[in-house]
Amino acid sequence: MQLSIIMPVFNRQDAGNRALRRAVAQNVAAEIIIIDDGSTPPFYVSPDISAAGIRIIRLDENRGAAAARNVGFAAAKGEWIALLDSDDYWLPGTLKPRLDAAMRDFAHDRNPMRCYAGGFVLANRITGKSQARMPVESSDPADFAGGCWFCPGSTILLHRDSLKRVGDFDPALRRLEDFDWFLRFALAGGSLKVFNEIVAVINIGTKVSVDRLAVVEEHLRAKFLSGTSDTRIPFRLARRLRAYLDIEHASSHVAQHEWITALYYLARSVMFVPRLSLHTRRFWSYPAVPEFHAPTTPDKTSSPV
Repeated sequence: MQLSIIMPVFNRQDAGNRALRRAVAQNVAAEIIIIDDGSTPPFYVSPDISAAGIRIIRLDENRGAAAARNVGFAAAKGEWIALLDSDDYWLPGTLKPRLDAAMRDFAHDRNPMRCYAGGFVLANRITGKSQARMPVESSDPADFAGGCWFCPGSTILLHRDSLKRVGDFDPALRRLEDFDWFLRFALAGGSLKVFNEIVAVINIGTKVSVDRLAVVEEHLRAKFLSGTSDTRIPFRLARRLRAYLDIEHASSHVAQHEWITALYYLARSVMFVPRLSLHTRRFWSYPAVPEFHAPTTPDKTSSPV
């Protein structure tokens, strides 16, 4: 089998079926593995969706996106893995050409340590505004230490051998689990290639709470900044990581209208990586938002999977 699509879902019945409906419509031969991460009531496939190869794996309790993806990876049979978050969806006809491009590239030198991303539309449900972003390519671990600029949850294609080399997503992380995995991926020699088309609509969710972010940061610091850690990163990367975490802190405080604290974290981020922009480098170009008809099924929850 060429492709396995991995989609965790937690309490997103309508949005999950929207994502699934758009995945099935890609007309790509693939297995679709839905990991129901302890939804109440359990997630079910809408009767109007008919496709071979859809499987639901139910977890008895909510374990988070990292753990749910790991379950999906273990069950996957495809040579290639496509990730899809349950509150996002793919634009029509975009999966096959990027899979074909990734397979052609892999056939050239059999290098599994490339991940393949596409452009995306950020859709803000609160403001109703959308912005298209096209990520830049990179093989520099310092860029991966500066954030997940390529929207890994719904635009990424991975060769399954990269999972063998890098290992699982960290189930201890309930936030920034993508950041953690892709930093480890880059440190192992991985690189990002970009399919130069808009492929997905990404719905902006709620910001993580300050307290929850603090727990995540402590875990990442122990992993990448501790002097006793096997995964300790070099000084240049450490400054990028600190700058990125401070951006996340500032964003969380802005969401709580704590402006002075947010400015403090932004100032400290700029101290770690001097710059004139919010992010640690110019990670995107900004093409025009493509014309598309947004599905009418709303996401009625704000759960994090």
